[in-house]
Amino acid sequence: MTEYQAPLEEIRFALGISRCMNEQAAAGDFETDDVNAILLQCSKLAERVFSPLNALGDREGCRFENDIVTTPPGFKEAYSTYARAGWNGVGLPARLGGQAMPFAVAISVSEMLNSANLSLAMGLMPAPGAIELIDRFGSEHQREIYLPRLISGEWTVTMALTEPQAGSDLGAIATRAYVENGSLLIKGRKSLITWGEHDLTENIVHLVLARSPNGGPGVKGLSLYLVPKLRLEGGSNDVKCIGIENKIGLKSSPTAFLVFGENGAATAELLGKENGGLEQMFILLNQARLRVAAFALGSAERARQAAVGYAGVRVQGRDAQGNPTVIANHPDVRRMLTSMEARTEAIRLLIAYAASFVDGADASLAETKVRLEILTPIVKAWCTETGFDVASTGVQIFGGMGYSEECEASQYFRDARVHMIYEGTTGVQANDLIFRKIRLDGGSGVRKLFRSIETSLTSERSADDGGLLFVGEKISASLALLNELTDSIIAQNGARLAGLRANGAHYLMFSGTVLACWLTWLAASRATASDVSAAGEFARRKKRNARFLVAQYLAPAAALAKSALSGQMLDLCEAE
Repeated sequence: MTEYQAPLEEIRFALGISRCMNEQAAAGDFETDDVNAILLQCSKLAERVFSPLNALGDREGCRFENDIVTTPPGFKEAYSTYARAGWNGVGLPARLGGQAMPFAVAISVSEMLNSANLSLAMGLMPAPGAIELIDRFGSEHQREIYLPRLISGEWTVTMALTEPQAGSDLGAIATRAYVENGSLLIKGRKSLITWGEHDLTENIVHLVLARSPNGGPGVKGLSLYLVPKLRLEGGSNDVKCIGIENKIGLKSSPTAFLVFGENGAATAELLGKENGGLEQMFILLNQARLRVAAFALGSAERARQAAVGYAGVRVQGRDAQGNPTVIANHPDVRRMLTSMEARTEAIRLLIAYAASFVDGADASLAETKVRLEILTPIVKAWCTETGFDVASTGVQIFGGMGYSEECEASQYFRDARVHMIYEGTTGVQANDLIFRKIRLDGGSGVRKLFRSIETSLTSERSADDGGLLFVGEKISASLALLNELTDSIIAQNGARLAGLRANGAHYLMFSGTVLACWLTWLAASRATASDVSAAGEFARRKKRNARFLVAQYLAPAAALAKSALSGQMLDLCEAE
């Protein structure tokens, strides 16, 4: 089993790149002593506390007996260490007792914990968003009761949206709030709730999206409710776990089926205004989508480290001189290792770039908000699709052993598969990008993004480019094609929209590939100014990764997008 080592140099470098490319300068300062200290301390938590439990958790899994979920040995203690050290507060404002770090720094903290132990880290994901919602929309009483306990980690929180008949279609939610004898109660069932039941904390607060007492059909009748597992005054709140999923991966992350109000006694508190649940929940979901991208980064980085370690010691075959050699020296394996490194770096750069806009995405910075809205579906989908492929490549490098459950590569592969499903599938993200973002504003927002990329391609070019001029030219040509495809997307209407919905994912993935190539090119261009001890080798790897991404991935993505969005391919997807 490969021991996880936090890539602090890469994380700091990605933060620096994202900060300098945020035109609205809303990202904050990522190069302070405080930031470096936080990253260093988190690396120790990840390496020494979370990581040693990862393989054990996969073997042991969670147990469900007599309505009780028991996590693997050591998980409760690891969570307690995390909570006592105040890690829930990294990205929270100082007025709430947080450390007021930019969102990009907070998500870099998440990367390390995700890489070290993804199952455990998944239970931590909802807390920052839930805290923000309660702070923004909660009553004084709710802020007083819930915030201190969630911030300290005394209680955990879930996002209770999905139901057996209502996944991405939130309008089909059947769980309902009702008033009885002056009390607000909840009745219904929620499925696939991550960390919906566990033994890490005594109480769990469920953010439940449910139909209002007088709410009509569809999404407009939904409100958001706070429903704790235990009543505030003590005792059960009629929230029952009736089982946990037997998943192909993430064995130690309990995914619960919850029943609310089976005995008519699940008390709830309305959060914010009635029938405003969807609007509030999307605040949570948009950040959650970036955090799921960080899950994919964690999977990719852990799989990459394992593959590098194995390839460096596994002797198989002979070199050009006929001597036995490790597989890392075989050209095909070197290609795969390079693909893992280049794409993992690109995922990290994309997440950091998008995250740098989060803190400024408010009404006073409209352009920042639009940029974040464009980036979020691209980053979520591209990073999760790519992260899974990186983990799959890791299995290939391990060869026959990679397909065995005795091999760590198998776990990273299994764990990574769900990222493309969480918080909206790739198709859902593509429809969001195309129909809610691009077509609504006539492509204005996405074209501004493309222009900013082209501007940087021009301004960053240098005479001694180490072969990067070719890379920049290829990215510029791809931007021209993206603009052409954007025009095509806006022009579609009538029956052709069905084909656009079917093939829109290819446009999204091409857009993500262009963004990834651009950021990797930018990283290579600036690497020579890096203050790392081995700046020469660091810069060499960055240039190699940029050239590799463009040569291996840009052209196929462009060809597929162009073909899929042509009239003929759109016609193939029309309803008969």
